[in-house]
Amino acid sequence: MIQQMEKTAVNQANRSTKLRQQICQHFNDEELRTLCVDVGADYDSLGGRGKEAQVRELVAWAERHGKWDVLVAAVHAARPHLAATDSQPSPHPAPPTPSPNHNPFFVGGRITHSDHFFGRQRLLRELRQELQKRSNVSLVGESQIGKSSLLYHLYQSRAAWLPRSTVAYIDLQGVLDEADFCEMVLAALGQPGDSLRQLKRVLSGQDVVLLFDEMERLADSDFNPRLHHLLRSLSQESRLAFCVASQQPLEIVFAPPPGQKLSPFHNVFVSQRLGPFSDNEARELLLTRLRPFPNLFSPAEIEQLLAQSGGHPARLQRVAHQLFREKTT
Repeated sequence: MIQQMEKTAVNQANRSTKLRQQICQHFNDEELRTLCVDVGADYDSLGGRGKEAQVRELVAWAERHGKWDVLVAAVHAARPHLAATDSQPSPHPAPPTPSPNHNPFFVGGRITHSDHFFGRQRLLRELRQELQKRSNVSLVGESQIGKSSLLYHLYQSRAAWLPRSTVAYIDLQGVLDEADFCEMVLAALGQPGDSLRQLKRVLSGQDVVLLFDEMERLADSDFNPRLHHLLRSLSQESRLAFCVASQQPLEIVFAPPPGQKLSPFHNVFVSQRLGPFSDNEARELLLTRLRPFPNLFSPAEIEQLLAQSGGHPARLQRVAHQLFREKTT
């Protein structure tokens, strides 16, 4: 019995050490704060001095409060490759040889893999906190600034920050009309139907967070104003929240109907603006992506990429992707 207890204690100590190492290696300070929010820990009350001490205190806190599984789930939600590593240990692979086939920079649309998502940690914390208390949030930013990637990352990490509620991501770009919208939302919630009446019935009283991408689509003439008024009405439900992404503030996108002074979404949403990366964030993205390829980009080239992109995420990835190809072809 004593030997079994000692073995259990050793196994737990090894698990704790491994988890601390994973968090220290794969999470920066801002991401560590976000991790604390996700599991319900108060970062500022942990008491550690420096990152490693804070991580040690966080893991100990999770063990004391029965939150071990919650912390592990949050780590795996943010870094899915760690879940695969835990389930099937394998030796560390050799660093890839620099080549166009190993280009670490991404061009295209929405980022759909959590491991490729970068930065925005403070905004993520604020969005999660607002949605956890069921505030409605409007995310505003120019084209390709990262709104879709941010919304999708919220969706992918839902088990970590809202485990007992339903979170659904809806891309409105391809929605055809009112019936198609209703069908898409209801299907995302596992319900049949394609009418406003059915949508209202399902959403009323539901514990749901809906993430709507490309919100401008609902302002087109294919959609009756009654849909806008229904969404406004549903936004008052205490257990339902919307987080919507658009290039312009909603009160501009959804102008007041004829004869009215106010937009149907006036005073409904907390507004959050998504801008370019700061200089430090943009530099950290480059250095993080280039970690397997040290010294491939010179300091002067990195500064040139920062200047060319202005911190705009899509432009930064695009020019870095091109430079990587030029250097490895």
